[in-house]
Amino acid sequence: MTINGNLTIANGAVLNDHASGLATVHVSGNVLVGKGAVLGLGNYNPAPPHNSAVVDGSILANQPMTLYLGGMTVHGHVVSIGGEGPGRNFPIKDDTIGGNLIIHGWSGLWMGVIRDTVGGTVIVSKNAGTQTGEGPFEGILDSTEVVSNTIAGNLICFGNTPAAQIGDAVLEGGGENTVGGHAIGECKELTT
Repeated sequence: MTINGNLTIANGAVLNDHASGLATVHVSGNVLVGKGAVLGLGNYNPAPPHNSAVVDGSILANQPMTLYLGGMTVHGHVVSIGGEGPGRNFPIKDDTIGGNLIIHGWSGLWMGVIRDTVGGTVIVSKNAGTQTGEGPFEGILDSTEVVSNTIAGNLICFGNTPAAQIGDAVLEGGGENTVGGHAIGECKELTT
């Protein structure tokens, strides 16, 4: 499916293309996500090819319930400010993002930035998750996972609950991030 121009997910609306497992989406403009909305783009198969969805512009979310972005390419930025998703996760996994990735002020069950390639800076700030880990991490808050990313710019993490961590992603082979610029705040210890 090709969408010429911008794609808007209205306040409280849901667009979840990855649930079908078969869809490929190309948006020639930006994706705008409203308050309390859910956006799911891409797929979550192991080692996705980063082309299950392509956004030529940016993904801009204002107080979303959640974003599920997996195995896709965003040529611009991914910016999410505020929002909450009680009982929801916020996975940004296996994506190629040409610009910056900013997740600020979201709260819910679990959020993570995992195995992404980012051409700019990553900022993960003032997010809160309530999920606890498994195995040796049982009973320990397991959210704000920033794991195995390749970031051309800076990696900045502060004010998160729990603090940015690798967490139980280490059980699945997750490791430190590679950063071309500086690692600052909570993420300082999460780099190679």
